[in-house]
Amino acid sequence: MATYTPGLRLWIRRITLCLFILLEGHAPGYASDSTKYAPSGWTLEECVRYALEHNLSLQQGALQVNGAKLDLQAARLAMTPTLNASAGLAFNSGRAIDPFTNTFIERTVESNQLGINGSWLIYQGSQLQHQLKAARLGQGASVQEQEALRNNIALSIANAYLQVLLSRELTTVAQQQKASTANQLTRIRQLVNAGSLQVDNLYNLEAQLASDEVTLTNATNTAMNARIGLALLLQVPDPERFEVAAPDTAGIRGAAWNAGTANALYRDAVGKQPQVIAADLRLNQSLFNLKATKALRYPRVGAFVNLSTLFASTSQQFVMLPELDRLEPIGYLQNDPSQIVVQPIPKYRTSLVPRSEQFRNNLGSGMGISLSVPLWNNGQVRVAEQRSRNAMELARLQSEQTRNTLYSDITRAVTDYRAAVARLSTNQINLDAQKANFTLAAKRYEEGLLPLADYLNAKNRLQIAESSWLQAYYEEIFRLKVLAFYEGNFSWKNP
Repeated sequence: MATYTPGLRLWIRRITLCLFILLEGHAPGYASDSTKYAPSGWTLEECVRYALEHNLSLQQGALQVNGAKLDLQAARLAMTPTLNASAGLAFNSGRAIDPFTNTFIERTVESNQLGINGSWLIYQGSQLQHQLKAARLGQGASVQEQEALRNNIALSIANAYLQVLLSRELTTVAQQQKASTANQLTRIRQLVNAGSLQVDNLYNLEAQLASDEVTLTNATNTAMNARIGLALLLQVPDPERFEVAAPDTAGIRGAAWNAGTANALYRDAVGKQPQVIAADLRLNQSLFNLKATKALRYPRVGAFVNLSTLFASTSQQFVMLPELDRLEPIGYLQNDPSQIVVQPIPKYRTSLVPRSEQFRNNLGSGMGISLSVPLWNNGQVRVAEQRSRNAMELARLQSEQTRNTLYSDITRAVTDYRAAVARLSTNQINLDAQKANFTLAAKRYEEGLLPLADYLNAKNRLQIAESSWLQAYYEEIFRLKVLAFYEGNFSWKNP
């Protein structure tokens, strides 16, 4: 069993299991209200969840996902018939032609047109069907891209969270080193006062205590910067009040990774990672976009129907009055020319035909089928097809590049984890050796058998060993969790 400096073992044990539990997503739920800070600080789960709820990039990604859903909805609706209504109202003053009497009149004519027309594209070379499939693939790709962004943000938060814990532990080490120097200074002062040691030993230890104070101040500032840096990464409204939860559970680290080679991990992960799935969906989307562009070369068959009517203020109707206007001579009797024959002319007046009646009388309808054969469109179809081919090739290269990047990331993750395991093992051996060496040096120095310089060197080497061990310890934890992420055993979907 390895031994550590006084107080370090307790802190390491308390940090470990708590961090392991948090990374596995077993911590209690967290309210997203950023103004409510837990008394004990934020856990890793709370940090990740808050980031996933408030990150601006994720909010922009959510809008892009919603836009892709709208594109899919539009592609579906494009396959349905269209129906439009129209209405027009016009006033023409001056010399005009009455549309009913076909005569010139000098007046202000009001006309009103109403119409409804519908159309349906029956055949278009399957362009709409290809566009629908492309939109469906695009919607799926946007969802996977959003998931990949969530994973990247969560891993960044985890790394920053571990840095906060590491900086806090380094501060604890600096405090312990300062306390150890202060205790040693008390004992040396007693020996100097008793005449057992020279006064220069006292002065050197006082200088060492001042140096430890500087180290503690630097460690405290580093811890504060790491804490505020995590708060800024989370975009919490009050970074100064942000605190990370103090682990209070004893435990051990997770089991070591023994999954095999990077190639095996890549083969298992390539079909699970959202960025790879998104790239493949984009490639298939570009293929259907190309098919939709090629469909522009095919004839189009459509059906149409329309219904229209109109009203004009010049449309008049005659109304007969009961009294006579006059008697109009029309001839005389043949046997008595003095007898004049007259015709009674009745009185009448004109009135505007009611609007509703005109609409009924002038109602007309039509329907038909149209055929459009593309012959020459200024080369626009050919250019659009070339652009679609370029887009498909870019999508293919992007898919291949995404796979290459994933393989490089997994290979680097495996290499980094193995290096972290070896570094931790080496630092553990060094820490044990420096601990034993410092214990012996402290006893020999108190007995006057070791120069002060050698004692201080042993103390400084122990402090460096403790700091190096802590850094290797937290690095191994993070590298292990990255591998678990690629294995699919570590998910941020429900942190």
